[in-house]
Amino acid sequence: MKHPKVKTLLRKLMVGFVTAIIVPMVLVGLSIDSSGEFIAEFMYMFPYFFYGVFLYGIWASLLSDSLARSMAYTMKKPEPIISLILHVLAGAIFGMVSFIPAITFFVLDRLFQKRSKVHNQVA
Repeated sequence: MKHPKVKTLLRKLMVGFVTAIIVPMVLVGLSIDSSGEFIAEFMYMFPYFFYGVFLYGIWASLLSDSLARSMAYTMKKPEPIISLILHVLAGAIFGMVSFIPAITFFVLDRLFQKRSKVHNQVA
């Protein structure tokens, strides 16, 4: 059985990879001026999101969750709400471009976390 912190880091890495794929796909798909070159535009955007998520996003998320746990305890507020606010603030540092991946990362992380808890209860 893996240590909980290792499991958390592995989950964040998986969520980061999924986020780095989904966000550029959605943005290219929603692009009004898309000239039908979906693959080319995706391949252009993907490295920026990949490096952004892996060099900044995962670590910001780990810090946000850690701070949210301690703040929830002291403030008597729900931890997920505090974590969402901290994720949004961390994403807002780089403007709208990082705001969308921050929210996506948070939502996917909560879904993966919930799936992991259900899977652990069944196993």
